[in-house]
Amino acid sequence: MIKNILNFPFMYQLLQTICLTENFRKNVITEKIKSDNQIILDIGCGPGNMIKYLKFVKYYGFDSDKNYIDYAKNKYKGCSFFLEEFSLKSTKKIEKVDTVLLSGLLHHLSDDEIKELMSAIKLSVKKKFQIIILDPVIYEKQNSIARFLIKNDRGKFVRDEIGYLKLFKEFQLNYEHKIHHQKIVPYTWIVTEITSFN
Repeated sequence: MIKNILNFPFMYQLLQTICLTENFRKNVITEKIKSDNQIILDIGCGPGNMIKYLKFVKYYGFDSDKNYIDYAKNKYKGCSFFLEEFSLKSTKKIEKVDTVLLSGLLHHLSDDEIKELMSAIKLSVKKKFQIIILDPVIYEKQNSIARFLIKNDRGKFVRDEIGYLKLFKEFQLNYEHKIHHQKIVPYTWIVTEITSFN
């Protein structure tokens, strides 16, 4: 039932607000993006609900959900949106970017799909760049409500901390990460920042 409701952009945004997910993402992203002069690539952008918190010179949003992309195109006229999964072909449609956002995306992708995605991202970034990744994580000592919510997420590939880090090491990424626990509405996130490819 909830998974079907999330197909509607308004309901998706409402649930994100109620569960404080949007607030958490906003705080992480605005803290990590230091410059206003950014070209941003948002992969899995959904209905574009992070745009209002970002300062940028250009914004590219990719998502495979038509409802989300149609909504974002109507609301954010100055941004570029693409109804497709980001791939090697997609890299030809954009210029090199400063920051890549992967907010709540990796837990929807298999290891092989993430590897392909990282190959495409590698071709899309400037020499100096950052990739900001936020995803739900299974954690040994997490709140039972958080664990229930995460286990019932639409994503089929929610990993534990070791699972995510194993991927980043396998793809030879230089990264820093931190586990965050939401308290009012219990939820557990892994936040990772990548600044170079080996």
